[in-house]
Amino acid sequence: MKNLIEYDEEADTLILRKANEKVEESINDRYICILELNKEKQIIGLEILGVRKTFNIPLDVLNNLKDSEVFIRYEHEAKILYINVKLKYQKEKETIAIPISLDMGKEDFILSNFEEASASA
Repeated sequence: MKNLIEYDEEADTLILRKANEKVEESINDRYICILELNKEKQIIGLEILGVRKTFNIPLDVLNNLKDSEVFIRYEHEAKILYINVKLKYQKEKETIAIPISLDMGKEDFILSNFEEASASA
């Protein structure tokens, strides 16, 4: 089953979430991204805030998204979470990449790739 990919034009927010997962809590950095967690504290979704304005992605692209790939890496010492989102639109070969880095401080979560089994942070 495909993962959820939805663009809210009014809020200028891109929502990406693993299929069939329920959001139990979230971590909000207030500026770029909201991380959605399941009850096991695995990252199961992202809400990218201000996606059109921040990343200069045309509205017609955001309204014609077909799929996405999300890659997440955590640097333990620096407490930085690196997220790379690859958006696929219209034709399969057309993609846009969105790089995000978040200072996680003391937040509690578990890494979970959208395509693979989860790994503990």
